This record gives sequence, structure tokens and C-alpha cells, in this order.
Amino acid sequence: ALLIAQSRSRQESGAPLFAMAAVVGAGASGTMHLYQHDAGVLIDGTISGLAPHSRHGLSILKYNSGNGVFNPFHARHSCPEDGKRRVGDLGNVEADEHGVAHYHRLDRLISLRGTQSIAGRMLVLHANADDCLSQPSGNAGQGIANGPLVVGDPDSPEAQLLSSATLAQWLALLRFTAAVCAPQPQP
Repeated sequence: ALLIAQSRSRQESGAPLFAMAAVVGAGASGTMHLYQHDAGVLIDGTISGLAPHSRHGLSILKYNSGNGVFNPFHARHSCPEDGKRRVGDLGNVEADEHGVAHYHRLDRLISLRGTQSIAGRMLVLHANADDCLSQPSGNAGQGIANGPLVVGDPDSPEAQLLSSATLAQWLALLRFTAAVCAPQPQP
């Protein structure tokens, strides 16, 4: 109850927020850090224990118990690079030759404040790649790892590191993410 009260207090005060999710399951595990900034929410994380060179959809569910992807605007399923999408559609992660996937994104749609807040929801790694087209879930398959998005201390070292990034660094990260996460042509 105290964490919820602190989280609400920070949300109402407009203070910067930091959240994280430890995703675990089916041999895969990792941590995603999220930091609310004026330019959007910076998402930065790593998931290991995946098959080398595999692709997996990443999404945010409405509730910890499931009940679909977080979608307060009633949008169709899509990927972050598309103009309109469900808030919880985060696209894909791709594992390297060691089975480690890195995800870096400055997302302007999700929030850690207000009615569109993803705090307290569930981050899910799916068994398959999200094709960003098929309705309602991009054929990403069942979740293989998940964890709740928990609001943390904005004064923590991780939050301070993320908050010290300049807008130019955030925009460079956004361009990099767009280039890396662009939909790949299907064979």
C-alpha cells in the first residue's frame, strides 16, 4: 500500500518516474527499465536465455492476470513504428548469436503517469516474432516470460543515469531504434 501511495503521489506531483520489470520464464530472463521524461518514456533492457538469432514480440498487458494488451485508445494491433497502435504494442526484440536480446526505445505513446500509465501492468515476451499486421496480436504466440512493471525510486542510480540524457541523446536513440527495429522484409 505504501508503494502504491508513493507512486500516486509522484504521479500527481508530475515528478519523473522510473519503473522496471524483471521478466522470467521458459529459460529466458531479463530486466527492462523505463524512465518518464518530457520527450517520452525511455525503455532500456536486456533479455537472455533465448535461442540465438530468434525474434520475439514484446507487449504490455492490461492487467497482471492477462486480459489482453493495454489499449486505452481502442486502436488496432500494430508496431511502434506505425502511426497508430495499441499502447501495449512494443514490437520485437532480436537475440544475438549468444541468445541475448537488447531493447532500446524512446516511446512517445506510453506513459508512467495518468490514465495511460503502464505502471503496474504486465510486460510479456512472446514465443514468436510479432508480424505487426495480423489481428489481434500479430501471431506472436503465447507469452514465454513476463513480469509486472513496478514503479521504482526516481532517485535510484538507474533512474538518474536515464534522466541525465540530453534531448539530443534521446533523439539519437530514437533514430537508432527506428533503424534497428524497422520491419524486415518477409522471405
